[in-house]
Amino acid sequence: MIFIRKKIANCSKIASLATLFFVLMLIAIGILEKVSLVLAPPIYDPLGYIKKAKNVWASIQNGYFSNLLNIEPISRPPGSSLILYPFGFIDNFKNYLFRSTFIPILLWTAALYFLYLF
Repeated sequence: MIFIRKKIANCSKIASLATLFFVLMLIAIGILEKVSLVLAPPIYDPLGYIKKAKNVWASIQNGYFSNLLNIEPISRPPGSSLILYPFGFIDNFKNYLFRSTFIPILLWTAALYFLYLF
């Protein structure tokens, strides 16, 4: 009897995880559809993040690893370039728009799911 309860509990965890993954995929597809329609690049505040990422990746490509946390613009956090441009800087701003929208949703979902588990 205990074995059956554990098996049901494992199945419900797998089902909840699969449902969560499916919902996240639907959200990602919706964001991708909206981002693909954007024609004008972002202005004002997002340009600081884009400039920070461009400077960080230019520094990495040139082999300067000593001052990555204080690259201009200093007003932007250093981790933003690694989150928004994890594979190097690309001039296509649509990737930036997708990641800057989807990553916070993904992080919040992961945090809430871990709270649910524990």
